[in-house]
Amino acid sequence: MGDGDELIAGTDPTDPESCFRIERVEQLPDGSILLNWQSVPWQLYVVEVSDAITGPWKEVSELIPSDRGAADWKDLAGDGVGTGFYRIRPMLP
Repeated sequence: MGDGDELIAGTDPTDPESCFRIERVEQLPDGSILLNWQSVPWQLYVVEVSDAITGPWKEVSELIPSDRGAADWKDLAGDGVGTGFYRIRPMLP
């Protein structure tokens, strides 16, 4: 990851422990999937899903604005339930 990618993700390029990742994936009793990650205040995020870890990726969320701290997104449609992979892409506003 380059410094520009680190800036967009809100991570510290001088700290190897500082990385952007999904922290929790939970299947809820209604069958939907809940994703949780740490966010930064000036950031927007989009959730994507794919059948393969290498893609192609399909956006399944609107732009998600966030404050510093935990952010959540719930997959009501079940686009990736049991069949694929999720990723969250940070985007500059």
